[in-house]
Amino acid sequence: MAANEEILRRLGELDGLYAKDPERFEVLARELIESVIADFPPEDQPRARGLQFVVDSRLALHSNPLGRMVEMMDMLWESVDRLVAALNDPWSVCEERQQCRSQSRIIPFPVSRQKH
Repeated sequence: MAANEEILRRLGELDGLYAKDPERFEVLARELIESVIADFPPEDQPRARGLQFVVDSRLALHSNPLGRMVEMMDMLWESVDRLVAALNDPWSVCEERQQCRSQSRIIPFPVSRQKH
């Protein structure tokens, strides 16, 4: 429970910080994301970092908070669409995912631990 309390405390630090100090916001957000991923089981961390890379890449296309929010909403609805597809036809989704996994592999990149 202490880890969850720490996450909530750190989220509280982010509240309103973007408007005051966007650079500090990005540093704290990155630290929080990394601490959450570090708590994942080791075998799930590469996938979580890969997903975070996708999120970061898509958000980097937008220079303002509104564009980033719209992009996050698009990602949310894409996930909902995938969930609906899985609920409607789970076997098809499982077969598709199995094919993709057998044809791909995760290439580990070193994690940047830069201090700003």
